[in-house]
Amino acid sequence: MLERDYPESAYDEYLCIKPPILMWIIIAFLFRPFIILIASITNKADRIGLLNTIYPDRSAAFLGAVASIPAIFLLIAWFRKQPGANILIRRFWHHGKALLISSLSLNLLILLWHEIESVNSIQNIGPITMVQFAFCVFSIYYLLRSQRLTDAFSDFPGEN
Repeated sequence: MLERDYPESAYDEYLCIKPPILMWIIIAFLFRPFIILIASITNKADRIGLLNTIYPDRSAAFLGAVASIPAIFLLIAWFRKQPGANILIRRFWHHGKALLISSLSLNLLILLWHEIESVNSIQNIGPITMVQFAFCVFSIYYLLRSQRLTDAFSDFPGEN
């Protein structure tokens, strides 16, 4: 158990600190290629219209999905986070910040690479890319600075 004082609502059923909501927003951002693919496929009127609108170049969607792989390991660890979980799940959980930062860093590289390749100049970056870039930078800063998130990743059910 950690020495910090958090409100009772900050703990889960195993008395471990719950991750803050911003972590889940970051994960949703990282999983956007999958979310957009599912939303596109479930649209009966035009099954790939949304995907083509947001990702006209399919390589960007594929690379975005690949960049989210480290975050997938964190999500698996969260689903399996319980007393008696195997050591691999514990390691994924305890390295949650590093997994998210690596996914976000890969996203930054992909955004820059794709934008520079498509417009041949970094000065002509579009507003959607700039918002995504800013969100990645802000998220990395948040992950590095958040004490509650550090405490949440340090806490695991069944550990003393």
